[in-house]
Amino acid sequence: SVRGVMAAVIVAWKQLPDKLNSIIRSIMNGMKKETVQSLQKRFAFAIASLTKLVVEREPCPNNKIISNVCSALSPPSSSTVEVDDEPEEPGTDLPRRGAEFTFQALAQVFGGDLLQKLPTLRERLDSIRNYNGENVQSLLQTLEIFLVLLPVVSEDLYPFFLDLFKELFTLVQSPLPEVRKSVARTIGMYCKVATLECMKLVLTQLLPFLSRTESEDSRLGVAEAIHYVIDYLDMKVLPYLVFLVVPTLGRMSDQSINVRKLVTRSFATLVRLMPLESGVDDPPGFTDEMKQRKLNERKFLEQLLDGSKLDQYEIPIPVNAQLRQYQQEGLNWLAFLQKYQLHGI
Repeated sequence: SVRGVMAAVIVAWKQLPDKLNSIIRSIMNGMKKETVQSLQKRFAFAIASLTKLVVEREPCPNNKIISNVCSALSPPSSSTVEVDDEPEEPGTDLPRRGAEFTFQALAQVFGGDLLQKLPTLRERLDSIRNYNGENVQSLLQTLEIFLVLLPVVSEDLYPFFLDLFKELFTLVQSPLPEVRKSVARTIGMYCKVATLECMKLVLTQLLPFLSRTESEDSRLGVAEAIHYVIDYLDMKVLPYLVFLVVPTLGRMSDQSINVRKLVTRSFATLVRLMPLESGVDDPPGFTDEMKQRKLNERKFLEQLLDGSKLDQYEIPIPVNAQLRQYQQEGLNWLAFLQKYQLHGI
């Protein structure tokens, strides 16, 4: 609108009036309603610039501005991962797209001072520590902020964000499908941005929940997280591929059809990438324990694909007979299935 453009010009000139209500209202409307993407980005940048200009004002309007932008950042409508889902088109909802542009602009304008100068935003992000199952919409909006900020935020702020990463491991086991999906997407984005640090935690502290037989919600949440980790990392998943194959394969016979669908899709993606895995070096920072575990998992895959490489199974009780070769091979295979909980017996 004309009012929005004029307000953005006033902000660009840094000639702010004492009363900012009309300025804020005009550029906020432009951010939410402008259909031309380039103009919408200008309104978003005007909001970010305005918040920086008034950060020392008393009273400061930034709390209301940030809250208003957060309310526009609604999560996608689909609450679950479907096997035949097509990727969502970003920015199909105007207020949401405008809010995304605004948070990106805030990260650009404030840099490493983003959370210091905008304490309301810091408190909003930090609120995931205290989520108690109420106000689901607020949680979903907060997770969307993570998704938008993580790819563009200053590396100076990585310690703050990484400190919150493990909080997602509990949230992803929520009984609410929309919460599980949003948290799983956030975990995937974390792994894309800070791959080594986050994948270590995913492999050691999140994946074990995939075997939590007493809770379908836990298995669904972790399965969704694996799906998005693979999707967001793309080829960067190769150094971690063997760590993910075994647990996903083990859940392909899960009693829950939804878990089976998710892990089967992930397993199919991983299998297609397996020929490329052996030629990829370990990332810097791989511990000796992770290297040994990777060797063990790779041995499993070799045995799975080539029965002649199975370990020789020793019968634990005395048997007064000599097993024939096919009998020993059958025992080796059954012991292999039992060892990796592949439920083939």
